Amino acid sequence: MSALIKFHCDDERARFAFGMPAEIWRLVHFIICDHDGNRPDTPGPDSGELGRTCDAADLAGRWYRLERCKQEHYLPIPALRAIVEERITDPNARERMAENIDAHAAKGDLRHFDPLPELGNAAFLKKAFMTASGEWPDQWFEEDGAWPEMTRLAERIASAM
Repeated sequence: MSALIKFHCDDERARFAFGMPAEIWRLVHFIICDHDGNRPDTPGPDSGELGRTCDAADLAGRWYRLERCKQEHYLPIPALRAIVEERITDPNARERMAENIDAHAAKGDLRHFDPLPELGNAAFLKKAFMTASGEWPDQWFEEDGAWPEMTRLAERIASAM
């Protein structure tokens, strides 16, 4: 993402690739990035570099670093359980994965910076925002503590428009 931002914040390159000046590119983009760190107060090196790149590119107020390690860390524990219940048919694998989820949940808020439990292949959690039986209840996200940050993020995006 840093390379993309550096490229498009150069006026000549932005005009060539985007068809408009760099200033317009800045105005129509809002950058959201993973935290990538293993502690709340220390983002990962790439995330830190991306933040510095955004600031240097005059994108202050137009970028946001997630407070949890990665976007997948916003999946509430009940959602992880629902994914396993729906997608895993082998009873032994389902039980093992449920135990992994319980161990992950027991870490409290620190779980937001630990690797997610092994629940399947790497794409297992991607695009998982509902089950076949319907949307996940808002209550799951409220109880997980994600709402305040998502409200701040939405307000930040709205103020950048």
